[in-house]
Amino acid sequence: CPHWTITQRVLGLPRIGPYSPDRGNLPFRLLSQQSELDTPGDGRPGVVEVHPAVAIWLWCRDADVKPETWYYKRNPARVRELWRLICDRVNGAGGLPAPENDDQLDAEVAWLLADRWVRRAGVVLLGCVQTGSFLVPEVEALLPSFDRFLRARSPATPASPLAGQQRK
Repeated sequence: CPHWTITQRVLGLPRIGPYSPDRGNLPFRLLSQQSELDTPGDGRPGVVEVHPAVAIWLWCRDADVKPETWYYKRNPARVRELWRLICDRVNGAGGLPAPENDDQLDAEVAWLLADRWVRRAGVVLLGCVQTGSFLVPEVEALLPSFDRFLRARSPATPASPLAGQQRK
């Protein structure tokens, strides 16, 4: 089944319509902007969204790989190749066990994203409650490009709270 149906049932997220519980009544607090990393909130544990395939591409996009390498689902050889690339690019990834399949690769990439975000080590929460948000590797030009996208989409939309904070 689609993964969001599981998270919707377990976490109440994503909220999918007028009959979904109010955000304040959910068991977890959805973190939707970078500044919430430092906000104590209301005592509920925080949760963020990740998209491992997007993160893998952002971390490895400059690698000299064959186009089919990006199609790694149910392909252990491609999982191994992508993991090797991630270990070359992400400090600390080499300390994790090598994934044996695509589900393990996705889980380890999700863990890397969260760990590096909390440690402020090259991962940001891109987006906001209006657009949706997820953790991504902080790569050159990503944040300014996202801000341009937001402004083009709606001139009244405020710039991302991360505007001007690009470090790379």
